[in-house]
Amino acid sequence: MLALASFVHWMVLLLFGYERLSPLDELFILDSSANPANIIACVILKKAPIEKFYKQFRDRGYKFRRLRSKLVKVFGDYYWVEMDPIELAA
Repeated sequence: MLALASFVHWMVLLLFGYERLSPLDELFILDSSANPANIIACVILKKAPIEKFYKQFRDRGYKFRRLRSKLVKVFGDYYWVEMDPIELAA
C-alpha cells in the first residue's frame, strides 16, 4: 500500500508539477483548532508606507517557490502548486 501511495505522489509531481507537503508543513499548516500551531518567528519592522513594504516583500520573498505557491488537494493529500503571475498580483 505504501508503494502505491508513493507511486501516486510521484505521478502527481511528474504530471502536474505539484510538490507534496513535507511532514513539517503538515504539522503547522494542517493543525487543528483544538491544537493550535505555534508561532515560528517574529519580525519587528520600522513604520513605513505599505507600498514600500509590499514591494520589498514581493521582490525578496517571491524568489522562494513556496511563497509563490498555493495549496491544492489531490486524492485527499495537499500539494504546493506554483501560481501564475496573474494570481500573484491579486
